[in-house]
Amino acid sequence: MNTLQMQYLIALADHMSFTRAAGALFISQPTLSRQIELLEQELGFPLVQRGKKQISLTAAGQIMLDTARQMLRLLESGREQGLRISAGSAGFLRIGALDSIGGHVLIPNPIRPYREAWPDVELSLERHSFHTLRDRLELGSLDVILTADIDCENMNAVELHPFATFQKVLLMSRHHPLAGRTDLTPIQFKDELFLLPGEEDSPGRREALFATTEPYGFLPSRTRTTPNLESAFFSVAAGLGVMIVDMSTKYVQYPQCTYLPLPGDVPPCAKLMAVRKRASQNPAALEFMSYLSSLENRELNRSL
Repeated sequence: MNTLQMQYLIALADHMSFTRAAGALFISQPTLSRQIELLEQELGFPLVQRGKKQISLTAAGQIMLDTARQMLRLLESGREQGLRISAGSAGFLRIGALDSIGGHVLIPNPIRPYREAWPDVELSLERHSFHTLRDRLELGSLDVILTADIDCENMNAVELHPFATFQKVLLMSRHHPLAGRTDLTPIQFKDELFLLPGEEDSPGRREALFATTEPYGFLPSRTRTTPNLESAFFSVAAGLGVMIVDMSTKYVQYPQCTYLPLPGDVPPCAKLMAVRKRASQNPAALEFMSYLSSLENRELNRSL
C-alpha cells in the first residue's frame, strides 16, 4: 500500500461512492476502481462491499482505513519535522565557549535569545580552553565554538562571524600597589610582568600584547607564558603579574581582581567570534551562525 492508494481508500470511505470519490480526486471512476482492486489483490482480502446502489467497507477495510489515516498522519508529522530540521529550526546543536568568557556575556546574548527563538533545537553547551575547542571542532564533536578573535587567525576552512565587541583593559590584582588609583596610565605598568597563555593554547598573544601597548609608548620588557588562560588569570589574581584582557572575560568580575580601562579616542577592542567548519552539514549550526551575523558589530560592553 503506497500513499496514493491510502488517499484513494480514504476518499472512497469519505464519499461511499466511486463516482463521487473519483471526482474529489480528479481522476476517472474506472481508474479509482482499478486501484482499489489492485490494493485488494495486494492485501489478499476485500476492502469494499459492492452493492447495486451503494458500497460499504468490510470489517477488514475499516481496519485498513484506520491504518491508512494513521500512516498518513505519521508521514505528515515526519515531513514537517524533517522540514524544520533541514531549515535549522529543530534538531541538535553543540556549542563550545572559551572558558575565560564570562556567563554575564554569553547567557543574556546570544544564548538565551537563541533558545527563545528556536525552542525546538536541543542545545548542548561546553566550556574549554581554545586548544580543546579547536580540536573538538575539527573532530566534529562541536558544531560551533565561541572564542576571541585572536584565537581564529590561523584557522582554516571555517566560517567566522563576529557577534560582540569589548573594550580591552589592563587586569591586575586588587592588592596591586597601583590598584584603586584614578590617575593611572598604561605606561606606568611598563616594568610589570605581563602574563600570557602559551602559544599552543592560544597562539599570537605576545604579538597582540605588543600591538596593544605600543600606542601607549612602551613594549613590555618582562613577559611570562603560562600553560593556559586559566593559569594566567589565576596568577594575576594572586598578584604575580598583570594581563591585557577585554571586558568579556569573567575575571573582570572576580573580587580578587580589578582593572584599568585602556584610554583613547578609539580604545583598543577585542571581538568575540563564532566559528563553524564549512564542511559541517548541521542545519542548526548554519541557522545559529545566521542568527549571530545579525548581531555583528553590536556593542555589548557593560559597566561592571
